[in-house]
Amino acid sequence: MIILDSILHPSDFSDNSAQALRYARTLSKLFNAKLHIVNIAEDNPTAISLEIGAEGGSERAMKLVSDGMMARHLERNGIDVEDVIAISLRGDPHEEIVSYAKRHNIDMVVMGTHGRRKITQIFMGSVAERVVRNAHCPVLTVPED
Repeated sequence: MIILDSILHPSDFSDNSAQALRYARTLSKLFNAKLHIVNIAEDNPTAISLEIGAEGGSERAMKLVSDGMMARHLERNGIDVEDVIAISLRGDPHEEIVSYAKRHNIDMVVMGTHGRRKITQIFMGSVAERVVRNAHCPVLTVPED
């Protein structure tokens, strides 16, 4: 018998991510599992951090923007913030996802894919592909429509 106590959904707030969130939410309800939702802001300069200027200020601004986006993402998808663990992280997306899953004993990761062109994938790789290769638990990938 498969037991899922905790499910992780990494979100980038895209439509495809919302599709994957529906799968994660359904599975969490079926298994009565805790749903963890994370957003990872890459450690690259952004328009926001360039406008703010100071290093500490840019991190705070990114956190506030990510938290606001997370709240709107959950609201648009009919998820009560009380029902999930929602967090914003900074770093390399696939490393942060794999690390979070391990630290929190996640039983399954449910994430979207972005169907990049082959040439882009050769040079950049795929976050979902890297998570599948490195996660300690099963990973369900939801393709773009």
